[in-house]
Amino acid sequence: MDPRAYVAAGAAEARRLAPIGAIESDFVLRAKRGFGVPPGAGTAFLVSPCYAVTNYHVVFGNHPLNLDPMADYDVSVRFALAAADAPLRVAGRVRHAGGLGGALPDLALVRLDDCPGRRLGWYELAAPRADPRGPVDLAGYARDRGMRQLSRQRACRIVAAAGTATVGAGWLLHDCASREGASGAPLLDPAAPGAPLVVAINAGELAPVRDILPGFTAAHANIAIPSAALSALPAMLAAIRRDRAGQTNPLAR
Repeated sequence: MDPRAYVAAGAAEARRLAPIGAIESDFVLRAKRGFGVPPGAGTAFLVSPCYAVTNYHVVFGNHPLNLDPMADYDVSVRFALAAADAPLRVAGRVRHAGGLGGALPDLALVRLDDCPGRRLGWYELAAPRADPRGPVDLAGYARDRGMRQLSRQRACRIVAAAGTATVGAGWLLHDCASREGASGAPLLDPAAPGAPLVVAINAGELAPVRDILPGFTAAHANIAIPSAALSALPAMLAAIRRDRAGQTNPLAR
């Protein structure tokens, strides 16, 4: 049985999940056809009034690039739960990015037009944990569900910290159901008071299979990046802090 459940725009939990959107990268789709995982789609979530976080590989594909910091790498984000009557679609540009295969984490920061976090709110980022294991909720968009509706799985778990030849140290293994498109989805602490707290960012699957597995196995684990990995990207953290300065998070009220 698929543990993911759709969240309706009018549901009680929709308000707290509204900052999660489906992101499309115009850069991968139009300029890099056949590069990475077409068509450059995934999940993103707001971390301040104007900024959202997703995976580097969602917007730039699965190989390192020499990026032009002055270029406009255009994206659009569709927030399906922004209102009960219609989703909110917002244009944006990648402003800071990590990388793949090196010391920088698989993350990207997108600045969105009209700063939708002022209306929808944003998520807090968890501090480093000595023991990362524990229950989380995973909420995101998936290609097998059309990338149109948000799905959420309650009470899945971060099972272990990774450190193998396949997955480097610092990554997390979890047993939440994940499909293509859920890259960039937040793993939320279900017990955190106030604004939702992101423990980690979903980044993919090891040896993905079509069927739903009955239980966790390390060989088929899903992988995530701890929120604390943002400390390796000081420019990204600084941009988030500047954008939050003097602002009240609607989800913390």
